[in-house]
Amino acid sequence: MSELNRDGPPVTCIVSDAVMSFTLDAAEELGVPEVLLWTASACGFMGYVQYRRLIEEGYTPLKDTSYLTNG
Repeated sequence: MSELNRDGPPVTCIVSDAVMSFTLDAAEELGVPEVLLWTASACGFMGYVQYRRLIEEGYTPLKDTSYLTNG
């Protein structure tokens, strides 16, 4: 990023995925603010969208450990 500052407009902030937490160090080194975003996968998003229905259908929350192996 230091190279970006030399060859073009200066870096004024960093926006990155929360999994790439090493960018916090880079932002601190450059003295710029940073925003970390936690992005969900499509599969995770559909789980969030359908969670209420899973509760209504009785699939979750699991009642006891037999729910882990009863097919």
